Amino acid sequence: MIAAALDLIDGAPGRAREIIDRVTPRMFTSPAGAVLMAMQAAFKASTTPTWQDVRIALRDAGYANESDEGQLLIDALWSTAWTGRNAEQLADGAIGRIIERHRHRATVDAAQDVVNAGGDPESVARLLEVAAAPVDRPKAITAIDALDQWSRHERTPKVPTGFGWLDDPTDGGLPIGGTTALVAGPGIGKSAAALQWVCGALIQDLELRAVWGLGEMTPAGLARRMLCVASGLLEGCPAVTMDMAGRRTRDARAASVRIAEAIGGRLHIVPAPLTVAAIDAMVCTTGAKLVVIDYAQLVHIPGGGKDRVADLDRLAGEIRDMAIARECAVILPSSMAKAAGAAVNAAQAARGSAEIGFAAELVYVGVREETPDGRPIVGPDGCHGITWRCAKARNCEPRDLVTRFDGSTQTFHDGRQDPDGFRPGPCQDLAAWAAGVN
Repeated sequence: MIAAALDLIDGAPGRAREIIDRVTPRMFTSPAGAVLMAMQAAFKASTTPTWQDVRIALRDAGYANESDEGQLLIDALWSTAWTGRNAEQLADGAIGRIIERHRHRATVDAAQDVVNAGGDPESVARLLEVAAAPVDRPKAITAIDALDQWSRHERTPKVPTGFGWLDDPTDGGLPIGGTTALVAGPGIGKSAAALQWVCGALIQDLELRAVWGLGEMTPAGLARRMLCVASGLLEGCPAVTMDMAGRRTRDARAASVRIAEAIGGRLHIVPAPLTVAAIDAMVCTTGAKLVVIDYAQLVHIPGGGKDRVADLDRLAGEIRDMAIARECAVILPSSMAKAAGAAVNAAQAARGSAEIGFAAELVYVGVREETPDGRPIVGPDGCHGITWRCAKARNCEPRDLVTRFDGSTQTFHDGRQDPDGFRPGPCQDLAAWAAGVN
């Protein structure tokens, strides 16, 4: 964390200040606490300090260069050679671990007090208070900070997926710092759409990391679908169907090796039971910028269970806060309310919860072409027509996503007259990258 702050202190002092203000010296049990205090002192003395000012502040506090604290500062300076463009991402992950470890220590200390005091009510109350109290202090920002964030982006930051039928209507892809809700009944393809977008985004950006909250499927079930989706996107990879993946054919096994090389290590899975805290911890640890929580009604709410509507409202707020704080794009599949249909609005979209529709930046409601008796209409291409009605678009023009769903490969295709298909961005040379991996 300190190395990341030192890396940013010259070129982006405001970002360095944000990093060190998110923690306090009492969260450390190592010499890093003294170095943090020196950095804070340097920022008190100047709005644009240098690492030399930090060293002087450390020396003024009584720590010589030969001390453990002085050596830690020197080690951190050396480490800046490996932070680079990932400085903020590395800092976020480190801060998440620091906060969780501090919370754990505080809870253990409070529990020990309970034991030592024989379990008196006052000690028990203190334990509960420590366990529930937020450690991360709220950060006050000004309009200058807001303008600085705006100026660092040519336009609203997005995670492009490579699929024109999604990236074009959303002005670039999935919004970072926002939630995209996919609302539909069973069998429409909520999870399939989310997985296709994630695979496309990971292939589109070879440095991107994603987190998948696995509430509905087993890891093997997710892998089977991923084989079908990703194999159709990777150049030189055998195309795999659900039947081939189920039978573990030779092509399916070859595709699994190719997919593991391409995206396997950058898609991190959080198994059930799902909680926002577990997902947030994984995001902090990995620096992921794309998150899928599959799906909303399967997320466990600590202390909940009495009022499901209130639980979902609370969940939506926590997910929104995570997306903003971690600067990631969140995809949230959610079951459709029984009364919902093609004319559903954002507030009606999620089963019983108006908050999901309110908190989300984009809300798409899946509507399948069906016969009057409710059977899906299968076209000559073997696909179902599914339109994702845009019930809400906070920062762009609401535009429906017209698609056709191929159940054999668990993929959606552009249903318009001029399909674009998958088109990796010009910044990526997939052939050269694949050659390097091989």
